[in-house]
Amino acid sequence: STLAAEMSLDKSLLTLILDVSPSIWGLRESFRDADDAMRTKKKKQSAGPARLDDLLTSTVSFGLAFASLHRENCFVIIGVADDETAVLYPRKDVQGLTRMVNEPSEMSGSKIDGRLLNDGLKLGVRELVMRAAECATRRAKAAVTVNANVPSNPDVLSNPAVDVDADVATQKKSPGSAIASAISLALCVINRFSVAAAGNGGAAADDGDNEVGSDENVLAMMEGRAARKTAEERERRRRERGWLSPRILVVQSTEDRTGDYNALMNGTFAAIKGGVVVDALFVPGGNAQRGSGAT
Repeated sequence: STLAAEMSLDKSLLTLILDVSPSIWGLRESFRDADDAMRTKKKKQSAGPARLDDLLTSTVSFGLAFASLHRENCFVIIGVADDETAVLYPRKDVQGLTRMVNEPSEMSGSKIDGRLLNDGLKLGVRELVMRAAECATRRAKAAVTVNANVPSNPDVLSNPAVDVDADVATQKKSPGSAIASAISLALCVINRFSVAAAGNGGAAADDGDNEVGSDENVLAMMEGRAARKTAEERERRRRERGWLSPRILVVQSTEDRTGDYNALMNGTFAAIKGGVVVDALFVPGGNAQRGSGAT
């Protein structure tokens, strides 16, 4: 059909944001182990919840399936672990992102390398989780030092003789993870691809998008007015020029950070102006997942 032919010509850039925060996945792991032990005694199979390893395995399979849709499809994974964010795939140490942006698919047959995807994702998650754990340890040690010194010296935080990182010691750990920061990083990655596609070394915005991207039209799009027509026109221009169609998929496992609401909405506005679709998937807690499986 005509629709199928048009879809086969689409080249996509998918930026996947994975919430791998140890604060939540550690709890899920403990719950899974305890529940599996009880079910094993009753000779029953595991009922979940999924472990972090399960998420990573599914992510690799998802990436390979996405790669099979078009050989020029590009896949970037950004990890979030509590307050830490990083690009997990492609790896920086092998210039993966630079190659994916600039190297034509004819050189390798596909923009997405399955082996590098599997190895880079697992190594990147391990490094990111370690960074998050180290940050949590520093915060805990600093808090203990402050609590021990404040009763005798209220000005301990301003005393240079006390070896305490004041910023770390006084910073209260916010629940949830830095999803807003990850979305900002994702938009930067998408802009890098757009600049390379435009080939002008400068602004990558579509020359017909200035009117579309005005603040008034952004608000109109959020309210649903002319959103479909605008999106279809933008995709038509991208397809004619052979540019990638960008999309962000957020897989979130921690609760929302209320303090990041403004930053998240700024990222939303930027995505609308850039014509970037943002999808979101919330990985439920153990009890909700068990209830879903039981019904």
